[in-house]
Amino acid sequence: MSNNNMMSLFPDWEEFEQDLSQFLASSSCSSMHLFFSSDPRRTYHFSPRSIPKLESNDNFGFVDADNLNVPFVLSNSFNRVLPSSRSQELLGALRSQPNNPVVIELGRYNDPRAGQFDQVEMPLKNYIDWLDDPSRTDGTIFDKQVYLAQWRAADEISAVKDLIQVPSDLEPLLSGNIADLYQTSFFIGPTGSVSPLHFDPYMNLYHLQASSNPSYYAKHFTLLPPSVSHHLQNTSTRQFQRNTSSVDLHLVRKDSESGHPTFDIKLDSSLPDDIASTLTETMMTCTLREGETLFIPRGWWHRVENVSLVEDPRYRNIGWTAGVAWWFLLRGRSSS
Repeated sequence: MSNNNMMSLFPDWEEFEQDLSQFLASSSCSSMHLFFSSDPRRTYHFSPRSIPKLESNDNFGFVDADNLNVPFVLSNSFNRVLPSSRSQELLGALRSQPNNPVVIELGRYNDPRAGQFDQVEMPLKNYIDWLDDPSRTDGTIFDKQVYLAQWRAADEISAVKDLIQVPSDLEPLLSGNIADLYQTSFFIGPTGSVSPLHFDPYMNLYHLQASSNPSYYAKHFTLLPPSVSHHLQNTSTRQFQRNTSSVDLHLVRKDSESGHPTFDIKLDSSLPDDIASTLTETMMTCTLREGETLFIPRGWWHRVENVSLVEDPRYRNIGWTAGVAWWFLLRGRSSS
């Protein structure tokens, strides 16, 4: 897609691109706050930059590949279903084939300790009933996180395929033979579920399809650019998948009087100072709410965690979210 066509679809793109370039070029710590704990391991605790947000509309079109190298959030990307009914619409579609087998992750796949990660096959009904059980007190079983990840639900359940539509921002690329869709993957899990820091070889349009309560539960994304890959890639490929980093980080919740919490980052304290400094300067985050979509460029590292937005501890660990990842590549760029 040419810049002229892109400008006609989104007239403000040139101004946005200039602002974003300046935003990314800035390495000033004025946009973040660094804290060093008294812990002798020198824990890095900081407030990263926010991923820029755009307003999506029916006329928005993706730009060419040279411009698809920075992340951004599209607000109100889907309006086909009222927010209050999204979760019930999705649960209804999933329950249309209750005996469909799914593989559930128990624990985190980047945990090197023996016996800390497993995959269990079960009927979809069993998982959905557990996930939507109002008596559930947290998102773990036997103290292990539970997650249904990278599931091709639309390929297996016709009702899900009918419910989930190609994003209006991506459809012109697919119908115009500009891009090829590799896979549509579902990620459905309780509050507290984490996908460790990793990268994908595809562009990713990640949409938060549903939340058990849109005011209470969301997904938090932490992103790092490919330029820091040499600091993140594993030296041991036996313990982790090759696209997964052993660098660990944690969210630090910051409640506010407005009722909308933010999340600082606590970085792996075993990192050398120069590497930790580089990561703090390049890290970007966002909290994705129901109906919003995040574009993750190819090769960007990202960590995802289901989070609670409420201060009341009684409701922090009982919700769930469901996201859909549209993995695609622009034609002629498959090996770049």
